Amino acid sequence: MAEVAEARAGCHVLELGAGTGVFTRAQLDRGVDPSDMILVERDERCMATLRRLAPEAEVLNGDAFALADNWVKSERHFDV
Repeated sequence: MAEVAEARAGCHVLELGAGTGVFTRAQLDRGVDPSDMILVERDERCMATLRRLAPEAEVLNGDAFALADNWVKSERHFDV
């Protein structure tokens, strides 16, 4: 999936429903800097896993559908 999304070093990534980090790991393997990642997950247990996997990433607790509307309206730019 990371390959399809063309995740690579220098990309700014917003991952909705990051879960246990399968896609997150693939992005890290492709050279994405964790500090360029925002990971959204509503399950606290998964959030703990994501924080261990990518401690420099911003991990947000919430529903991806609810947060997605805010990101679309924001000035932030994401590549993936």
